[in-house]
Amino acid sequence: MRDELVGRWRAVRSGASLQQLSPVDTDPREFRFRDDGTAEIVAGPIPSPRQERDWEWYVLGENLVMTAPVDAVPAQGGTEAKVDDLCEQIVAVGEERLILDARPFGGDLVTVFERVV
Repeated sequence: MRDELVGRWRAVRSGASLQQLSPVDTDPREFRFRDDGTAEIVAGPIPSPRQERDWEWYVLGENLVMTAPVDAVPAQGGTEAKVDDLCEQIVAVGEERLILDARPFGGDLVTVFERVV
């Protein structure tokens, strides 16, 4: 399954379930999974990665785990950098489409991504 994820994916639909999907009109998430286990993840409501290190990603069972270094936010009382994990269940992955479900991990969206060439 890992090899199928390598590439660039852009969110096109999301919703509370597969039966309630709406088009993603503004600021779609985009994942760029590299074969070496690093990734670039842009847009969407996710932590801002530190510039000197890439995100890391891996598949654990049927789950996609993405790890990002996050800078300290002194304005919010944070004094140290940390690492955040984003986890999503892989519902389906194919040549042109990827469906991820964040709900098992406390999220609220199912997202459909299409491969960007």
